[in-house]
Amino acid sequence: MSKWGKISYLICGISLVVLLVTRYFLGSWIDLLWAPLALTLIGFVAAFVIDFKFYLELFAMRTTKHGMNMGTLVAGGLILTVIVNYAGVRFDQSFDVTAEGLNSLSDQSMKTLETLPGDVSLKVFYRGESDAGLKQQIKQAFQIYLDNSNKLKISFINSFVETELAKKYLKSVDAVTVLAEFKDQKVQIDPPYGEEQITSALIKVQRAEKKTIYFLSGHGERDIDASERDGLSELKSALLGSNFNVAKINLLKGETLPEDASGILAIVGPKSQLLDSELEQIKAYIKKGGAIYIAADPGERHLLANLTKPFGVEYQNNYVLNAQMRILGAGRTAVLAMQFDGDSSITRSFADTDQFAIFFLASEVRRAMDYSGELTFRDIVSTDPDSFSLNSLTGSAGKPEKSSKVLAVTMEGKLDGVDFRGAVFGDSDFMSNNILFQGVNRDLALNTFAFLADDAGLISIRPKQPKGTELTMTMNQQRMAVIAGIGAPLILFIVGAIVWFRRRGM
Repeated sequence: MSKWGKISYLICGISLVVLLVTRYFLGSWIDLLWAPLALTLIGFVAAFVIDFKFYLELFAMRTTKHGMNMGTLVAGGLILTVIVNYAGVRFDQSFDVTAEGLNSLSDQSMKTLETLPGDVSLKVFYRGESDAGLKQQIKQAFQIYLDNSNKLKISFINSFVETELAKKYLKSVDAVTVLAEFKDQKVQIDPPYGEEQITSALIKVQRAEKKTIYFLSGHGERDIDASERDGLSELKSALLGSNFNVAKINLLKGETLPEDASGILAIVGPKSQLLDSELEQIKAYIKKGGAIYIAADPGERHLLANLTKPFGVEYQNNYVLNAQMRILGAGRTAVLAMQFDGDSSITRSFADTDQFAIFFLASEVRRAMDYSGELTFRDIVSTDPDSFSLNSLTGSAGKPEKSSKVLAVTMEGKLDGVDFRGAVFGDSDFMSNNILFQGVNRDLALNTFAFLADDAGLISIRPKQPKGTELTMTMNQQRMAVIAGIGAPLILFIVGAIVWFRRRGM
C-alpha cells in the first residue's frame, strides 16, 4: 500500500471518529456533521483509487481468496445470529412441550384474557433489595399472562422510594403486595401467585356485581361461620375469594329471599324438617329463576325429597356403601367417588383422571323417572360399580345388588318457562372443614356454585402437577450403558490421536 493510500485511510478514520463522537454528544443531527461524513467517504474512495492495482493483486492471491471465504462464512454467521436475536426479541414466542401443560394457561385463563374489556394494570409493591428474589418470582409467574395478552401492563414499585404512591394503594408496606387494577376496581392477588389466584383476580377486578349465596339456617344446617371440623368456614373463605357474597338466611325468623331471585339458595346439611311455609317460599323463589344448591345427609328428618321432586330429582335417603374400598379413619360409610361427568363444566377438569371425592355419609340421588319437564340433567358424580345401597345401617347387608351409584345431579333449562339451575348432592360432609381439601372436594363445591351462578369464569382451576418419568433398565441394559459411557470417549480419544500423528508426519 502506498504512502498516499495510508494517509487517505487515516483521514477517513479520523473523520469517522469525529462524526460519531460529535453525534453522540449532540444527541441529534446537525448540518455541520455533513463535513466529517464527506471527508470519511472521500478518504475511503481515494485510498481505494490510489492503490487500485495493489487491491487487484491482493484479491488475486490464493491466500486472500481463502481468507475471504472464511470471512464470508464468519460474516454470514454474524448476520444470521443478529437476525435470530432480533426475531427472538421482536417476535416473542414460546412452546410448551410438557405433557401436563405446565408452561401453558388453561382454556379458562385464555378465555379470561381474551374477554378483558380493557387494560388491566398489575402493580407489584416491593421493599427494596430485600425482596429482589420474590420480585423475580412474581415476574416469572406473570410472564405467561403478559405473553398472551397486550391488555395487561405490569409495573414494579419500590415502596421505600415511591412512598406517596405506596400510601395511596396500601395500608402498610410490611410485605410484598400485588394488585390488579381496572378502572376504579382494585383486587389483591395473594401468594403463591399460581394460575388459580391470578385468573381469579382478573375475573374479580372487571366485575362490579357479585352474586350472593344465601345459606339457609334454623334447621341444624352446617354453619358457614363455624371453624370446627363440621363447620363451613373454609368453604366460606373460598367462596369470598371466588367473588361471591355469602350470607345466612333464616326464613323462620321472617327473613325473605330476594324478590328478583338473583342469588343462590344453599341448603346444606339440615337435620330437621322445613315448614310448609318455608317450602312454599323456596318453591316461589325457584319459579322466579332462583338457583338452588341442596346437599343433604341421609338419616335426617329434613324431608327434602318433597322439595327436589318437583324439579325432577329423587332424593333416596338411603346409604351408599362400597364392598371393597375402605378409607382409613373414615368409617365404613365413607365412599370414594371417582367417576365424573366429562361434559359438565363442574367436573370436566378432573374427569378421566385419578382424582377422587370423599363422602363420609352419602345418599343416592336420581332423576325422577316420571319427570316430563324441559330440564336437562347430568349425573356429575358417581361411585364405582362395586357399590351398593342400604335403607338402614343396622343389621346385615346380606348380598346387595352392586352398581355405580349417583351422588350428585345438576339441572338446567326451563322450569315453568323460566331459566333455572340447580344441584342436588346426597351428602354435605364433603364441604366441611374436615375434608374440604381432600381430593377434589373443594373444587367440586366451588365449581358447582360457579355453575349455578352461570359463570364459567369462576370454575376452579386445578394446579398442574408435574409427573415424574421413571426409567427402568434391565441388568444387561445397565451394563451396555456403562460400556458405552466408557468406550465412546476412549474410541474418540484413540481416533483423535491417530489423526494427530498422521498429520504430524505429513
